Amino acid sequence: MDIQNLDLNLLKTLHVLLEERNVSRAATKLSLSQSAVSHALGRLRTYFNDPLLIKVQNGMTPTVLADELKVPLSGIIERIGELTGKDTFNPAVQTATFKIAASDYGSGIILPRLIEKMSVLAPNCSIECSPISNHLEHDLKIGMIDLAFGGYKPFENFSYDTIFNDRYVGVVKKGHPILKSAITKRQLQVWPHTYIDISANTQRKDELYKSLGIKTSDTVIVRQPYFLVAPLIVEKSDLILIMPEMGARVMAQIIDITLFELPTLINTFPFIQVWHRRRDNDKMHQWLRQQVADVCQKINAFFNPHQIK
Repeated sequence: MDIQNLDLNLLKTLHVLLEERNVSRAATKLSLSQSAVSHALGRLRTYFNDPLLIKVQNGMTPTVLADELKVPLSGIIERIGELTGKDTFNPAVQTATFKIAASDYGSGIILPRLIEKMSVLAPNCSIECSPISNHLEHDLKIGMIDLAFGGYKPFENFSYDTIFNDRYVGVVKKGHPILKSAITKRQLQVWPHTYIDISANTQRKDELYKSLGIKTSDTVIVRQPYFLVAPLIVEKSDLILIMPEMGARVMAQIIDITLFELPTLINTFPFIQVWHRRRDNDKMHQWLRQQVADVCQKINAFFNPHQIK
């Protein structure tokens, strides 16, 4: 390969194409015509002697070589931005698509307020949200995901920021018989439960159930994987739910449920945003992380956790 035949603009085009996987969106992001981007892709294919991106039904998919190029290419683009001093982001005028991974819990708490804020500050930007997958670490590493929210331990060698602290509380429908007196461990052990079955939260939650003396094999009537569906089930039944407080408070604004303190010491746990370290100095990514942090600061203040009445 002769590096003289490859200019920096082609590298930038390839970087955006690998992120967007769509010539039209890449052209918009680069402020170029579709034909100019298509022409650049042709030159890149000739240079690398590889198709790089192959047309599929919903856009384009990268070849093996393109996947291998993505991480080092992102690093090169980031370093060039730092070197030239042009690595800036103006949310009021620039176009960007932020790819976020979160469970329905993180999405339900953060996204409505984040989108409300972005509609004013970054009208040309959009969000693509996907579920937390078993390949999250890999997806963050290769740039398939920009940022992830969750109540889990951060991956080694990744960057993260605690955006709020949460804890577990009990949830029942309004007027539930268990509310007539002080709630004891024994009552929680005999009443039927619904259980949010998410692998990322299993260890912490199992420790909590153990401290309460609850055997899930005996008491759980409904298992399902959605944080924000569980309160809907509780509202229409006598089932008890144990879930993180912030999400319970969100749902308590919408449906007829009551939160209660659990009869055991409940420690808080961090809810974080996590990203790959190569994004640390990315101005666009820094802006996004700050918006998330600002939104969560207001959420913390609004919900005033740990004061259930």
